[in-house]
Amino acid sequence: TLVQGPTLRAQDSPAGISGGWGNRLRAGIAWDTRDFEPAPKDGWFCDLTGEYSGPATGSDYGYCRETLTLRRYQPVVPGLTMAVRGAGSATQGRPPFFDSSTLGGFDGRTEGLGGGWTLRGYKANRFTGRYTSLANAELRYDLTETRAGDQRFLFTPVIFADAGRVFDSPVNISLRDWKADYGGGIRIAWNRATILNLTYGVCHEDSGI
Repeated sequence: TLVQGPTLRAQDSPAGISGGWGNRLRAGIAWDTRDFEPAPKDGWFCDLTGEYSGPATGSDYGYCRETLTLRRYQPVVPGLTMAVRGAGSATQGRPPFFDSSTLGGFDGRTEGLGGGWTLRGYKANRFTGRYTSLANAELRYDLTETRAGDQRFLFTPVIFADAGRVFDSPVNISLRDWKADYGGGIRIAWNRATILNLTYGVCHEDSGI
């Protein structure tokens, strides 16, 4: 018989350990100059989003979160695009532990640091904190486009680097000890607007697809 030892979740007994409602209200403002939203090659997308959860939304948890995201898409040479993103998030109050690492962007919520959309070489939600910083850089090269019947497929290899860190307090925010990874993969634009994305990231402790 194997007996499970004590877990950090049980020892800390964080908010949300017993479940409950987590309804929230989200609002934001964005500035968008991208030339083509699904697969931009030029332009900016910047947004500031706020979230509120509390009695007014029928939630069992009271907290607020603000997220600022800046994205830039820059053509380098014909067919080659540099895409960069910087994001920062701050949380006040007492969110449930299962929502504490979320980034609340204007165009959708994203898991915290780790996983396929933030630090791609780490496991999902590897790092959690009240204050989150993230930076991504990606080079995309449109290699070839093919047709299969009336379907079009554009193959775009990518290489990338990610970095980020979480902090418990704004006074601790710094550029030291950020976690980083790197990797590559391929994007396939199916009839331009549907993007299939496969990447492989590597860091000093793990890797991820």
